[in-house]
Amino acid sequence: MIDTTAPEIQKANLDVKGQDVAIELVVGDGFSVLGQVRYTVNSNEKWITILPDDFVYDTLQETFTFDIEDLDSGDHVIAFSLADDLENTRYQTYAVTIP
Repeated sequence: MIDTTAPEIQKANLDVKGQDVAIELVVGDGFSVLGQVRYTVNSNEKWITILPDDFVYDTLQETFTFDIEDLDSGDHVIAFSLADDLENTRYQTYAVTIP
């Protein structure tokens, strides 16, 4: 079997708390171990790699819990890059508004 499918966000919770966004993601792939999850805010060129809650990419499904801090007031787009260990990649965006 050849895996050409990218991982997907199976659950996303983005909770705005003041100037911060608390994020919980469940990311899964049907065939391959996850390889990398990254994010950027407002199409910034700098992508930030995040580790799963257990600190190891070693399963088909991982949970990620982290905060993005000190965002300016207004609308923001948080983009995620999800890749399995075969480098099949998917992008997903979420909009948040900071009061």
